[in-house]
Amino acid sequence: VSSEGVADMLLVGGGGAGGAGYASGGGAGAFVELGSAFLSSGSHSVVVGDGGLGRAIPQSQSSTPGCNGKASFVGDYFAPGGGGGIGAVMTSASSVYYGQNGLNGGSGGGASGDASGLPTGQLRQGGASVAGVGNDGGSLSLGIIYTASGGGGAGSVGVGATTYGTGGAGGSGRICYISGTAVTLAGGGGGAAPTTPGLGGSGGGGAGSINTSPVSATVNTGSGGGG
Repeated sequence: VSSEGVADMLLVGGGGAGGAGYASGGGAGAFVELGSAFLSSGSHSVVVGDGGLGRAIPQSQSSTPGCNGKASFVGDYFAPGGGGGIGAVMTSASSVYYGQNGLNGGSGGGASGDASGLPTGQLRQGGASVAGVGNDGGSLSLGIIYTASGGGGAGSVGVGATTYGTGGAGGSGRICYISGTAVTLAGGGGGAAPTTPGLGGSGGGGAGSINTSPVSATVNTGSGGGG
């Protein structure tokens, strides 16, 4: 920057990956829209945050979480990455797989259901978001098995799974006009389910799957992957 001044900016963090194994959708990266952001003269680092890595299921497990997305930076301004999706996890005290709360991020990852068919008496909460720049992941009703919620998007909360077999949709993205044309970015990923997976949120969120592999979001949108 040759001289100090102000600029309009849009920063979007990398989206969280969906989990694997009837797992939840990842949350979108934070959507940070700045009008008249101050930049001093001199050099400023610019980092475009990578999306989270979707991982294969280890042989000894039934599921594995997706990685959180990475933050994007312009100088001192930044947008956190989205929270990853997650599947059911076996406790060390038993062979029963229990659903998990979503992972936190710019927008939160969705919650996952049990794989045992036994309600545990606890509501599975979607991952928490960063206020004002993202939304929480979808929570999960008690007793829902092999079915997961959607990750949060920049425009709305991820949809929680409420019935067996129907995954929650990812939260919607947000429209930006910084390029002069309306573009929707940062949708949440849909949750996996055995019959009707959740749709990806508008703006590039990955759809949920019927099998156990995570589904990629649309590249360069900051959206969450499908579970």
